[in-house]
Amino acid sequence: MQRNRFFLIFSSVFIFLLFFLSPLDPDLGWHLRYGEYFAKTLHFLQTNTLTYYLPGYFWQNSYSLYQIIVYFIYKSFGLLGLNFAFSSLMTAAYYFLAKTYPRFVKTSFILFILISIFCWHIFFGGIRSQLFSFFFTTFTFYLLEKSDSNPRVLYFLPPVFLIWANVHGAFPFGLLIFLAFLLNKILRKEKNIYLTSTVFIISLVATLINPYGFGVYKEGLTHITYPLGNLIIEWLPPPLTYILIIIFSVIFTTISIFLSKSNKKIYFLVLISVFTILSFMSRRNIPYIALVIAESLLCIFQEKLVIFEKNQKVTEFSIVGIILGLLYVFTSVLPANYITSMNSDAYCFNRFVTYPCKAVQFLKESSIKNENIFANYEWGGYLEWVLPENKYFVDGRMPTWKTPENLSPYTVYLDVMQVQPGYEDTLDKYKTDILLIVPEGFLDRELKNNQSVWNEIYRDNISVIYSRKHI
Repeated sequence: MQRNRFFLIFSSVFIFLLFFLSPLDPDLGWHLRYGEYFAKTLHFLQTNTLTYYLPGYFWQNSYSLYQIIVYFIYKSFGLLGLNFAFSSLMTAAYYFLAKTYPRFVKTSFILFILISIFCWHIFFGGIRSQLFSFFFTTFTFYLLEKSDSNPRVLYFLPPVFLIWANVHGAFPFGLLIFLAFLLNKILRKEKNIYLTSTVFIISLVATLINPYGFGVYKEGLTHITYPLGNLIIEWLPPPLTYILIIIFSVIFTTISIFLSKSNKKIYFLVLISVFTILSFMSRRNIPYIALVIAESLLCIFQEKLVIFEKNQKVTEFSIVGIILGLLYVFTSVLPANYITSMNSDAYCFNRFVTYPCKAVQFLKESSIKNENIFANYEWGGYLEWVLPENKYFVDGRMPTWKTPENLSPYTVYLDVMQVQPGYEDTLDKYKTDILLIVPEGFLDRELKNNQSVWNEIYRDNISVIYSRKHI
């Protein structure tokens, strides 16, 4: 037991350092603006004030608490504080995975590393609201497992879902896990069905304690049913390699569950079925099926894992792996991410999105304020934070919003960027003053050849700025 405790501490330090990642989420800027609004007014920003396209749009979302948290961390400690926050969040997720089955700490560590590798396309951008859902998923599994021996831990679940519903829209996934757990109890006629049912209902009601009530469910349903996979990369289905790995893992886990003597067969089979479908629908959901598989394997292979955990070679392999991992972290991860979070130039040219920082400086020096700026979609959140005195066309909040054109705002944006027929009318209709776009794209090439309406005022290798001519 002492060895397990030491290994948990040692491995947790490694996880903390491994996930000391800079906050590269392109949506961070508008999250900070929402958090700032609350800090200044003590009210939630419920209508759109950040873009000149769809002004006043009433957006029901589950980010309110997340936005307040990241704003105050950023305000107090800067970007580096968000590095620490993400490290802490992922370490906590690992801790509760390991404590769900505390006898199998080394196995939990190996599984968490495999999950991290498999889901690195989600994790590498640092703190994001959806990674709070990853943490709450591990915590929900932990509480449900511990409730078998101590039913009172279920009382923690209503406040968990209250917080979750105000941090990220994937909280229904947690309710689904809880419901599958309850269904397993009912069908097996186990103890504490009444208590579990009562706590589930209270947890369900707790999710309605948010600024939008039932609206957060409506928004979540919109995201599931809207064809975002046709628009946004992270909503695309997984690549074929990922699909094959998921299929193999699901088949192996499902067969193992059927062959096991576990009293939670229904519980895990329901979760595997649902989360496999969700993972095939969108690569964003891959972490959840990975967690479900990990929890299933830890539960059904307990007898075999006792032998595995006692194997000296496993211990040696794990410790050597952590030591090598620490060498990598200290020579690569920590220096690179420290510099990115502390140096504005490094942040502008980060590994996720390259921002038009020199163009931003030009706009500041030119005293360009209170203008409607049509900018790259990926730059929307960043610009809304660093140049809040202007308004922008689109940002990461908006792909599912309803528009007068009956198209996604992202599609309307693409039509302009790709110089589709009527793009000039769109820019005119919404009174666009400035274009801040990538050089040598369709729109830039069109305007270079026809500057009757737009005048180029700035260019570098990252961005080009056009200003509307005032005739």
